[in-house]
Amino acid sequence: MKAMPVAKEPPWSHTRFLLLGGGDPVDPQIGVLDANLGHVQRDVSEIKSDQRRAADKLDAMNERLDTLRDKLDLVGSEANKRIDAVADKVGSARTDIGAQLDDVRKEITAEVSVVRTDLYQKIDVIRSDLSQKIDVVRGELYGVKSSIAAAKVWTLSLQLTIAASLLAVMAHGFKWL
Repeated sequence: MKAMPVAKEPPWSHTRFLLLGGGDPVDPQIGVLDANLGHVQRDVSEIKSDQRRAADKLDAMNERLDTLRDKLDLVGSEANKRIDAVADKVGSARTDIGAQLDDVRKEITAEVSVVRTDLYQKIDVIRSDLSQKIDVVRGELYGVKSSIAAAKVWTLSLQLTIAASLLAVMAHGFKWL
C-alpha cells in the first residue's frame, strides 16, 4: 500500500465548520481514505480467499495425517500383539526351564542321597574291617607281649642258673665245697 498524504490542519478546523454551519464537513482526506478503503477491502478478500485455500490444504493435510495416524495405530497394535506373543513364549519357556531345573534338582538330590548312603555303608564296612583287624593286631600284640614276658622270665631263670653254675664251679675250684 502507498502512504497516504496527510495535510496538517489544526484539529479544531472540522469543528469550526460544523459549528458555524458552513461548508461540507467531508474533506479531501476522507475521499482518499474512501478510495483506499476499496483497496483494503480487495486485499482483505484476497487474504480471505488465500486463507480458504490454506484451510482446504490444511484439511487435506489433516486427512493425510489422520490416515497416517490410523496406519501407525495399526502398526503399533500389530507390534504390541507380536510383543505379547513373544512375551508369552518367553514366559512359557521360563516355566518349562524352571520345571526342568526342578526335575534335575530332584534327580541330583536323589542320586546324591544314594551315593551318600553307599558311602556311609562302605565307611561302616571299612570301619568294621579295621576294628576287626585292630582287634587281631591287639591280640597278636598281647601274644607278643606275653611271649616277651615269658622270655624275660626264662632269660632271668637262665641267668640265675648260669650264675649258680659259675658259683658252684668257683666253689669247687676254690675247694669250698
